[in-house]
Amino acid sequence: MNIIKNILPHIIIILSGIFIIFLILDNYNPTMNFINNTVSIKLFWIFCLLSIINSILAIATNRKIFK
Repeated sequence: MNIIKNILPHIIIILSGIFIIFLILDNYNPTMNFINNTVSIKLFWIFCLLSIINSILAIATNRKIFK
């Protein structure tokens, strides 16, 4: 469980960086279609699920600290 708590924020930061780069590249060159391809959609789903898991773990950790 500690490995997940330690690695999860790093994975989320990396995926966030990827999506920021995709958005910037898509603004400069919309014909590349970085946002509407299957790889981007799958990465976005992974990002959303990991963000939810990270939030749940942070809430659970905070509740244990304050009890």
